[in-house]
Amino acid sequence: MSALRTALLEWDADRIVTVVTAGVAVYSSTQLTDGLVTGLALAICLAAVLGGSWWGVTRLVEHVWRQQ
Repeated sequence: MSALRTALLEWDADRIVTVVTAGVAVYSSTQLTDGLVTGLALAICLAAVLGGSWWGVTRLVEHVWRQQ
């Protein structure tokens, strides 16, 4: 039960951003495309772009924080 509790209840910022990114990518792909393969490809691309952006922002913030 403790493993399930950890997975469901102890969310950090990275996990929340990953879930939101996936949701935005899937929603956007269903709104912008009409085909399954095209929508899936767009969802993967959007998730990669949004996830990469989050990674870059966190790296930048950590770098600036260390220099202060």
